[in-house]
Amino acid sequence: MRPDSFYSVANLGVGYLKLGRVPEAIAAFTRALDLDGGEPGILAGVHLKLGEAYIKLGHLMEAREQLRVLEEADPDAAKELRSILAAASSH
Repeated sequence: MRPDSFYSVANLGVGYLKLGRVPEAIAAFTRALDLDGGEPGILAGVHLKLGEAYIKLGHLMEAREQLRVLEEADPDAAKELRSILAAASSH
């Protein structure tokens, strides 16, 4: 993996999230966004996954921040995160 590659770091985040290693996933997604080398649709996907990771940790305010980013960048991804956030908020 190239530590300076947006795509490598974003994919690492996805892997961590699938393994339940949520803090590591958040760190990887945040690093990928800092690198900012992805296409707009891929960037939106990283914001979506980052929002999901925050929800898994119960960090709903941070998840809502990702939702605000997505509302401007990708309305479909925003709708998906909004749904996940609503389900998490109702529990």
